[in-house]
Amino acid sequence: SEAAHLYHGEIVGFGVLAMMMLEEDEPDLVNTVLDFMIDVGLPVSFDRLGIKPTEEMLLNVADIACHKSVMGNMPFEVTPADVVRAIVKADLVGTAKLKESGVSK
Repeated sequence: SEAAHLYHGEIVGFGVLAMMMLEEDEPDLVNTVLDFMIDVGLPVSFDRLGIKPTEEMLLNVADIACHKSVMGNMPFEVTPADVVRAIVKADLVGTAKLKESGVSK
């Protein structure tokens, strides 16, 4: 897979960021988490993950997340489209934070 070169924790870290987007967490909390992730060198963008996901890849990940994971435990319904939007938003927010922090990509 395109993410095979990543450490498990790097994938989990970005997943936490995507989950925060899905849950629409408070911007202050998101910024605190982003600052921490950047400080410790965790990837907060597709570029930092070293991937260029296609729509098909995102839909596959979202389908797995919704049908073979804990999304059924969420206090609201989560569709694959919701997960794709959250992943894309995590990339956008992470990329913006990197730029704001003066960190290249």
